[in-house]
Amino acid sequence: MKSIWNQPLNPNFNLEINNGIYTSLNQESFYAKKFPDSNFTIDVGNQKCLANLDEFGTVKELTFYQNNYRTEEKPGVWVNKNFVQTKNLIPKFLINGKMLNWNNAKHKIQWDLIEDVIPRYQHTFSQIRIRMLIFAPIYKNERISELIYVVQFENLSSNDLNIQLQLPTLYKNKYSDQANVDIFSNSPTNKNILLKAQQTKIFTFGYFNPDDINAYKIYQNNSWIQLLKSTINFFQQMWGNLELSDDQVTRMFHRAIIQAFNAQSINNKDEFVGGNWGSFPVTKRIWNKDLYYSSLVNILFDASIAKKSIIWFTKYSVKQPGSKFKGGVLHSLSNTLTPILLAGMYFNYSGDLSFFKSNSEIIQNAVNIIEEIIKTRKNDEPYLFKSIWLSDAYSLGKYHVGSNICMWLALKGLSQILCSLGWNKKSLEYSKLAENVQKDLFKYATINKGTKSQFLEGYSGNPHDPSHLCDKKYKKDILDQGLIFLTDVIENDQINLMMHDGEESDTTLMSFYHFTNNEDPTYQQTMDFAASNKNPTYSSQLQAIKWGDESGATFPGFMTIWASKLNNPIDGKEYLEELKKLLDIDGSWWWWPYKKHASYGDVVRNFGCGKCGWASGLFVVLFISRYLGISKIDNAVQLDLDSMNISYCWEKLRLGSSYLNINFNGQTLVINNLNNKKLKIVIIKNNVKQHIVIESKKIFKYKK
Repeated sequence: MKSIWNQPLNPNFNLEINNGIYTSLNQESFYAKKFPDSNFTIDVGNQKCLANLDEFGTVKELTFYQNNYRTEEKPGVWVNKNFVQTKNLIPKFLINGKMLNWNNAKHKIQWDLIEDVIPRYQHTFSQIRIRMLIFAPIYKNERISELIYVVQFENLSSNDLNIQLQLPTLYKNKYSDQANVDIFSNSPTNKNILLKAQQTKIFTFGYFNPDDINAYKIYQNNSWIQLLKSTINFFQQMWGNLELSDDQVTRMFHRAIIQAFNAQSINNKDEFVGGNWGSFPVTKRIWNKDLYYSSLVNILFDASIAKKSIIWFTKYSVKQPGSKFKGGVLHSLSNTLTPILLAGMYFNYSGDLSFFKSNSEIIQNAVNIIEEIIKTRKNDEPYLFKSIWLSDAYSLGKYHVGSNICMWLALKGLSQILCSLGWNKKSLEYSKLAENVQKDLFKYATINKGTKSQFLEGYSGNPHDPSHLCDKKYKKDILDQGLIFLTDVIENDQINLMMHDGEESDTTLMSFYHFTNNEDPTYQQTMDFAASNKNPTYSSQLQAIKWGDESGATFPGFMTIWASKLNNPIDGKEYLEELKKLLDIDGSWWWWPYKKHASYGDVVRNFGCGKCGWASGLFVVLFISRYLGISKIDNAVQLDLDSMNISYCWEKLRLGSSYLNINFNGQTLVINNLNNKKLKIVIIKNNVKQHIVIESKKIFKYKK
């Protein structure tokens, strides 16, 4: 692994500090000029272990996850998680008996990401150079509850040096001080080691979860090289080898996957235990809606975690009855439906029926939830369903559009699973109900402006004024806390439902869900409206969607704006430049990058919320389904030539249960089935579908 130390600097994710002066090769990012900043973190994790590092390579926070418990607090939070955390872990390096002052900006430091995954640091002093690789190992697809440091000392002088590694102490005043981490090393510590002139020597040590004995055994029985290779291979197998004309976009895609990945948490029993806003900060609270969008990445690329998340949401998707919030299936309809949404998409992408046969409680719970929701609808009402909350903000309207899109998707996905399980009558019932929901969404929840039709945020229930709702219903104790998000859309006690609040992401994902297609003019107009001055929450100054009185921009809104640009291939490609500017130099997007009344480019870190797994999950699915034109339907790979407007080559793509190469040069599409089974393909051209079957290990060519 000698080459890993000498790989060229990652051009996109890097930082150099030279005697207190911070610079980066990435000059596109607005954040490159926002140093020094104590809120900057470089996050590395494997879902069991999450480390938030600073620009020097010290651990600001190290977290190991434990279990869950229910709470009564915010409208979008009713589950918390336990974890143990240790802060400020700083090893000591001695040179000729003198302590090296390394974790500050008073010398030359370089940081970047190897393969877009592994943080690499380099500290250069007059006599010695110290390089570090820091990673949370994934060995044979198993997450290990530990963080490993690989430290290389290089003697730059013409004299021999005595070097010494001292690990952080786990006590301050007495030996009985509690520690939530254990530290072991396979290298000599607390003793001088001779380092000859111009020579190098490598030390390794690890921070371990004391509650996971297996972690230490794996560290002892495998070399750091094996563990590092296995970790890098895990992610490379996840995203394959995607080649675009703009390599920076590919790397941004990689980091979005990792941000969504590290927003999720698993304990040392391999149980899914929820997640955070993103990879920083770690919070006890779990916003189920955020976690859902981060979990979409699992459906595409990680079946093992997808299944664990479905089991977790089956247990925790419905808000329990409480004294503050009534709870029940309509407390937050879209959150209630999450396990059914994920189950349907998982089955669509994998075709894995055995999972549902082995976990029959998932299907029974899904049916019970759907039946309970159906009972809330009166016979004289549209085939639409009510919801109070989206997350911490309202599901606006008598019938909220995004929540009912989720109802449609849940019915459709569950119907397909039930059909495969032999529940034919119930399957047909849900399929017909899904058709009615879809029909009534177009009938009641759209509005015509001139010759164009678009979806509202929600339907008021009043056919004479479908786009306005009196705000008095929300001016009640507890319920009124959501009004802070609506300052831009309330006028004369009326809420304007012709708006997009930036977090109406299920509307943004209509085409990914196959609720409608990319070319649907109503969908296109809805996205175009959201990204225009006609939308009362849009900020032309920041080119963003505001979040009421809370912030100047909410990051999921940027994904909606991008979705609007994707209607035009040139605009869609150009808007990626805007997303690059908003990407921190570690490859993360922050939930609220702008304060209120900020000027364009004056971004902030960790303002109100942390990093944004929600937006990262949205980016991944929009990037694949709309930018590249790839999706799956009924476990067939669907390639939308009407949306494929850029050339690319994606080798070793694992999409659900499919494994293939796709090469598209703008005119000719070449597909290589790498699986040991047949591959079903659906090609869309001029909005017409063509179904094709490619035999195992065979190649298919198609001219556009």
